[in-house]
Amino acid sequence: MWKLFSERARRTITVAQEKARGAGDCCVSTEHLLLALVADEDCVAARILVLLGVRLARVRVETTRLMAHGDGDGSQEITLTPRAQRVMHLAREEAQRLGNDYIGTEHLLLGLVHEGDGLAGRVLLGLGVDLERTRQEVMLLQDVNPRDVVAAETREEQRREKGSIWPRFTERARRVILFAEEEAGQFGQRYVSTEHLLLGLVADWDSVAVRILNLLGVGPGRIRSEIERVIARGDGSARAKLQLTPRAKRVIDFAHIEARQLNDPYIGTEHLLLGLLRVDEAFAARALDKLGITLEGVRATLSDLRSGLADDQVLDAAKGEAAAVEVQIGDLGILVSPAAAQARVAFAVDLDALSLLLSVIQSKDTYGYRELEESGTVFHVPIGARVKRLQPPVDVVPPTGTRVLLVRVLDGDFAGRKGWISREEFSWIGPDDSRFPPAE
Repeated sequence: MWKLFSERARRTITVAQEKARGAGDCCVSTEHLLLALVADEDCVAARILVLLGVRLARVRVETTRLMAHGDGDGSQEITLTPRAQRVMHLAREEAQRLGNDYIGTEHLLLGLVHEGDGLAGRVLLGLGVDLERTRQEVMLLQDVNPRDVVAAETREEQRREKGSIWPRFTERARRVILFAEEEAGQFGQRYVSTEHLLLGLVADWDSVAVRILNLLGVGPGRIRSEIERVIARGDGSARAKLQLTPRAKRVIDFAHIEARQLNDPYIGTEHLLLGLLRVDEAFAARALDKLGITLEGVRATLSDLRSGLADDQVLDAAKGEAAAVEVQIGDLGILVSPAAAQARVAFAVDLDALSLLLSVIQSKDTYGYRELEESGTVFHVPIGARVKRLQPPVDVVPPTGTRVLLVRVLDGDFAGRKGWISREEFSWIGPDDSRFPPAE
């Protein structure tokens, strides 16, 4: 079990041994463990006690007042009492309950409260610390609750069945996740939670999300200060790849949903911001709400940006984020028109025909356009029809350099036909999660 202990939890045991030796005891008991926990005021356990309204100095005074002193000379080996050993086992159970693969100071605190009969448990109870409230604070700090842990496996399975949404992330949105991992590591955490995602989001001052926040009167520096003021410092060392908490995963899920509702074929920083606000019970959403940032306010500001009511720089940033998205083979989409007046999208039967079509459109050659229609090399499909992407895109088609996709029409009179369209005319819906081959 010792291998599961975080570096800080191990230091707690060492300090507890020193406390026992200093008191003339030959065994580490629960009171020594408690004194060791509050000796490190930056550890998670100490932070939780503060959040529970307990003064650490009061814990020290009460514990020292009640604890007995032995007559040992400090030369003998210091071992754990049976009650302290039970605290260790309970700490492990609490870690497992939370889905954690380590034992940190927060779990040691839970073990002390859970055990309850030792001097430490009695001191904590006398100061108003109970097991359920302590668990609640640990879960809030970790941004996880038992129902989330149980549901996480189901959501992960569903995500694997539907295919990864990572390719939909813009380059800036991907950097948010990487920045969040760095923030979590710097705070000694073993997981990426919603507050780390928020810190990652405000790290890029040129992103659409930060510009929205600025328009709402809250700059990234103010958000960082609010998060850093209350964020817990963990006991773990940084690992190469940190896992998202269930609530952080829900942020990603909601970002995906927001992108689909906005008919965006990509997931950008604006969608991540909306996702953070939709997980309203999480740390990040509560911090944003405290600063006056609401889901409705962000949606309205984003709508204004897209309606041309804000500066061009923001719109350019949004286009830049969208440009980084790669539609995958087999993805479903609907036909849209970059020109609002058009009710149909022109399909070219092959790349040669598409090159001619783009040339005719660029030159506004009405006769040439009609010739393509009459020859059958171009056909038209109504806006809103569902289509499926068939093969990797062609990045450059002369003479315009337009990025194009080969798609198959799934609806209407042209269902089953395939043709080439510009990338701008394909609005991503999501991966095709239907059974294949289809049932007979």
